Amino acid sequence: MRTSHTLYILYLLIPLLAGVLASTSLYWQDTENTRPDSHVLKTWRETLPATPIDHTVRVPEFDDGLFEIQAGSKIFYGNRDGSLLLIGHLYEVETNTDLTQGRIDALKRLDHEGDKE
Repeated sequence: MRTSHTLYILYLLIPLLAGVLASTSLYWQDTENTRPDSHVLKTWRETLPATPIDHTVRVPEFDDGLFEIQAGSKIFYGNRDGSLLLIGHLYEVETNTDLTQGRIDALKRLDHEGDKE
């Protein structure tokens, strides 16, 4: 009985595992867009030595640039065609400067100066 139960579980799991492996290999195909860049990986490992960085992959959707999106007092980032949105703060690594907060503060100052007029 135990052997047939084990075989039945394997019978169910093998197609599932095959599907997972196939979809994973399709996702990580060695294409120009997903090929790891060893120079970028080395640079980020040196820049953030306390952070165990596994790999880096170029994001082709940002090839045309990363754009700042202002929405009132909020700042977001996105790509040119509006298909990607990045919510969070952008830092200048060398000085640990929060560039996003700097822009938010500058917008608030401009808004506040406009209220005085």
